[in-house]
Amino acid sequence: MEKENNFSAIHLGAALLVVLGHQYVLMGSSVPLIFGVDINGFGVRIIFVMSGYLITESYMRSKSAGQYMGKRLMRIYPPLAACIFLTVVVIGPIFTRCGLKEYFTGSIDYAVRNIAMYPVFSLPGVFQDNVNQTAVNGSLWTLPVEMMCYILLIGFMKIYDILSKKSQAAAKIFYASVGIVLWIIYVLRITGVLQHSLVFWGTDWCSAIGVAVYFLWGSIFSRLGLKNICNLQTAVFWGMICGCVDGPLRAVLLLPFVTYITIAFAFADKPIFSKLMKNNYSYGIYLWAFPIQQSVIQVIMIRGGQYYSPLVMFLISMVFIWMAACLSNVLIEKPLLKLSRRGRDSR
Repeated sequence: MEKENNFSAIHLGAALLVVLGHQYVLMGSSVPLIFGVDINGFGVRIIFVMSGYLITESYMRSKSAGQYMGKRLMRIYPPLAACIFLTVVVIGPIFTRCGLKEYFTGSIDYAVRNIAMYPVFSLPGVFQDNVNQTAVNGSLWTLPVEMMCYILLIGFMKIYDILSKKSQAAAKIFYASVGIVLWIIYVLRITGVLQHSLVFWGTDWCSAIGVAVYFLWGSIFSRLGLKNICNLQTAVFWGMICGCVDGPLRAVLLLPFVTYITIAFAFADKPIFSKLMKNNYSYGIYLWAFPIQQSVIQVIMIRGGQYYSPLVMFLISMVFIWMAACLSNVLIEKPLLKLSRRGRDSR
């Protein structure tokens, strides 16, 4: 894959959309929409498209499924563990209304379950005066979905490789067919035709299809080499169409539109943002934003009695979120990336 692209810039922009949307949610305000989707949900969809594309590229570069999963676990878990640990031992004790003994006894469940990718959102007595009293870090719900996508990708790639030995056309038809089937299920679900739920390990996997399908479509664009048909002019045309339609038709068009425009912008002819984005801070932003936003609301609005607009609170919060993301990148993510590359080069 070309080294110069806009993936880091898109990832950052999508993460900021998620943070901005959450700011409205956490303040009890109406969330702005993009193409009929709340901006934080739109940002999550973009992130899953990029993840599907880039993780598929990573799989194809890996020597084995074990090496591929090792890279994924090294990327996901250390920053997550640091975020969970510091949330429990620093943020929680500052903002809890419980005694410290009661708090730390109850916080064990939060730490253990979230490390195990079983989403638990509340800590004992923390943020109980906030508008949103139940979530310390509401962003963690996407991580088990993404991890499941990583695992399912192995199966899809194995089947693709087996079929491709006999017929490249059959392999491509198989992968495209999986994407189309999930697209149909996705449309039926967001239009209310299918309303089933399947809750396991703290996640409703039927609802998870709503974001997992974006991962798969990003993967399809990678595996089938569809980036070559993506260009910004057509992406703008797609956007005009999606902006003019509503209801079921928009639901049908949303998935291919978000996938296409994400890949088109990532591989624009002149990826000007690639020179500006040397480091990717988006994962740190995604992990740390929610608890920091809740903390800022507690300090300024609840304890300080001051009210500002969601946009102003977003900008204030971003100062601290950016600091946390930079520390995560410098102290955890970069050293692990260097370690991973050193291990790969030594083999």
